[in-house]
Amino acid sequence: MAILQADPPNAEAVNAKGPRPDSEGRRATPLSWGAWLAAWLVWPAICALPLCLTWGETAYRSVFPGSWYDEVPVTPVLSGYGVADPRNVKPLGLILGLSAVAVGQFFMLIYHFLRRSSLLGRVHRVQPQVRDYFFSEGLKTHLGNPEGFGLLGSYLIGTWMLGWMPSSYYSFAGGINWKHVAAQLLLQDLIQCIMHYGEHKISTWVYQNSHKPHHRFTNPRLFDAFDGSLVDTICMILVPLVIVARLVPANVWSYMTFGTLYANWLVLIHSEFVHPWDEVFRKLGFGTAADHHVHHRLFVYNYGHLFMYWDRVMGTYRDPRRDPREALESECPTPPSAQLECPLKACGSFRLRNRVALQSAWHVVEVAFFVDIACKQQVHGWAVASGRCAGCACQNATQHVVPCGPELAIDGYWDPTRLQASQWISQCVSGTPACAPGEAWIGLQVQATSEVRCVHLLQSADPAYMAREVALEVIDEERGVWEVLAEYANLQGAVILNDGNYSWDVLSVPQACSSAVDCNGNGAPRGLPGSCACDCYEGFAGLSCNTCAPGFLQYPDCGRMPSSRIWRLVGLQQQTWHVQEVSLFQDLQCQSEVPLRSASQYLSMDGSTSQRAFDGQLDSTWIGNAALDEGTGPWLGVVLQHPVDVACVKVLQGEGRFGAEEIALELWVGNWSYELDWKDDNASNESNKSNETGIDEATLPHENSSENRSEGQWWRVRTWPDLSKRSRPALLQLTCDVGLPAAIHVLHDCGNNKQPWQQCMAWCEPGFSGPETSFLCLEDYSFRGITPACVPNECRLGIPTKVGLIIADGCAQLRTGETCTAFCGQGLSGEPLEYECSADGYLRESKSGQAGPHLMERGYGPWVAPAPSRQRRVPFCGRGLPEFSGLHTNSPFCRSGW
Repeated sequence: MAILQADPPNAEAVNAKGPRPDSEGRRATPLSWGAWLAAWLVWPAICALPLCLTWGETAYRSVFPGSWYDEVPVTPVLSGYGVADPRNVKPLGLILGLSAVAVGQFFMLIYHFLRRSSLLGRVHRVQPQVRDYFFSEGLKTHLGNPEGFGLLGSYLIGTWMLGWMPSSYYSFAGGINWKHVAAQLLLQDLIQCIMHYGEHKISTWVYQNSHKPHHRFTNPRLFDAFDGSLVDTICMILVPLVIVARLVPANVWSYMTFGTLYANWLVLIHSEFVHPWDEVFRKLGFGTAADHHVHHRLFVYNYGHLFMYWDRVMGTYRDPRRDPREALESECPTPPSAQLECPLKACGSFRLRNRVALQSAWHVVEVAFFVDIACKQQVHGWAVASGRCAGCACQNATQHVVPCGPELAIDGYWDPTRLQASQWISQCVSGTPACAPGEAWIGLQVQATSEVRCVHLLQSADPAYMAREVALEVIDEERGVWEVLAEYANLQGAVILNDGNYSWDVLSVPQACSSAVDCNGNGAPRGLPGSCACDCYEGFAGLSCNTCAPGFLQYPDCGRMPSSRIWRLVGLQQQTWHVQEVSLFQDLQCQSEVPLRSASQYLSMDGSTSQRAFDGQLDSTWIGNAALDEGTGPWLGVVLQHPVDVACVKVLQGEGRFGAEEIALELWVGNWSYELDWKDDNASNESNKSNETGIDEATLPHENSSENRSEGQWWRVRTWPDLSKRSRPALLQLTCDVGLPAAIHVLHDCGNNKQPWQQCMAWCEPGFSGPETSFLCLEDYSFRGITPACVPNECRLGIPTKVGLIIADGCAQLRTGETCTAFCGQGLSGEPLEYECSADGYLRESKSGQAGPHLMERGYGPWVAPAPSRQRRVPFCGRGLPEFSGLHTNSPFCRSGW
């Protein structure tokens, strides 16, 4: 579950990638007069080139020769194709215009770098969510956008050099006319606003193929200004430029000043930081970064860029500091003292979005978000939505007629008798479909840290006005984009119940992978909700780290298993057990044997010695009886001089009812402290007299002794079942060998001494198709997995056919292992051949293994096409021929190959 944390709108400190919010949470301090004045100087710096060259209106004359420019309007002569000869057009005005924009960008980027680094005083983000990036990366992205400077530069060069600009634009006389500059800026922004509004409203197809790529940034940065699409740049920038040039008779200096102001202002309103001039601009109706961030977050407000006049006329202006009771997304209430410091508050936001097309508007009666999976603790905040139906009227809880806005869907009021009275109705109400997938959404905005674990949704009872599939999304504060938390299908809408009420859709949110929930606190989680996996810490194993790994004991502690010097074998579910010989090994290959005869003591369940099972003599047998130890069954063991790790046991036991069907290997964990109570026979007494191990016999274990003072327990390492199916003597290894993939035509790599919680794969042998599946070795040394179902492949190559000569009707659609016979056609003679479908997909002659051809040439004899690594073989069929090579005229031509 993604957690939303709204950062406080405070001052920021500088780090390697940019400023971070002030960790102390202090109220941001205003800029000093020096920093404020230095920031304002960026505007004359943007216009530096035209200002310098028109100083005194004629400064350019002392810089450039008179033949390089024209003092009067010039109309280039156009050819029959409607273009001028570029050789007759003076390029100085074009070069200066492009240079003016470049100089303006240079100073604007320096300003942004200084501002971003807090070198012009403390900075404040428009939205508190931090988008970390390196300045060099942003600069490269900004300058490298083809729909930015590349397309704009191509337009300017083309229209100038081909003579398509009005004649006044080629004139250098008169200096900068600021009225013309203002007129160009106003008209350009007005037409751009109209184009912008049209891209949003004409149709979903138009929006998706023009402006939508730019709207992937809900928390834009300065370098995102020209990151969109070519169609978007043509519609919103180039088309207005063409129109404005025909409406305003500006000269080259006014056009140059307009161009650099427009290009740089357009970039500055995408800045992630509040500018020092924003408050002045807002009073003048100029566009600010906060105004444009409202559009990027809400999509349906503030279509203007440089000026907000057009939005105020259209009723689409949304002040980022407006009354919180009417606040939309990103406009959470803040103390009045903080409003100027952070005009646009970024808050935790959740929303439900339609995933499928809606034929009519989406009607949502109520929606509620909860922080707990039980849906008891509701989250409260401000309703946000993609928009509302402009011509629709609803009733609120006080029965007043109001617009059908999103606030009606979170007010907790609905009337079962008039469900449609109080509801939110989406802005998309007409068209086919009315609402495209993802176009309509409704959500909640909160200021405090919160998460959502459950959603209650009450939609319209009419299927025409409900969404069958929705997605729950949350704002990623760092990147400023929406992220999907969960998706839901087969929603029922408002279904009336027996008591007259309506049922709600209850949407449970899958919890994000966590160590405590998914890994029992014993591992690091990874993966997505619903498919979490764990990287277990040392000592733990299992899919959810809920058991001990090999070599570790006593979950949940899972301490490292000590090497033990006391081991035993137990004959499970056995009455009388005969054991002729036992050998212990320290390696899985059963080669490194543990020396026993001169360095051990021997134990059994009745306290007698079990040395006969460890003496290396096949003619001696140890016999145990379960009646003496009903709790475990007969057992025998050994006490070694030094601790060892046993990895393999070799057992030769009695046959029939005297051999155990299942054996367990156990080791002692803890301390032994037993009084000696041996019940040895004469042989064992002799063995005890010759003890050379140095072990104190008085401390050896006798489990049934009344003097037992041991502290510890026997720990079962593993069991081996079905011993009657094993060879004698049985090699019992501490590897997974139970539940191996066992099916015809299935191969696997599970027999390579796999240990618990290791995986292996099973697949189909060549010539057969089926899924590759994985098997997991569990803690009981058994495999769990699904054995693949292998289907034989069809042989499509090497079919021995030739029309009229060879008949092999039964050879089509054969599968691996199946056979067929090819005969000579009517009137022909030859030896029939049998073919078998081989694993490589070829039909091969059974005796020689040569493949039949898959291509034939015209004529009686077959044309033998090359086959991989083997010669092709088909029946050789001939007609009755005169004597040739020892064959008589009427004899069959029996040659059966090449």
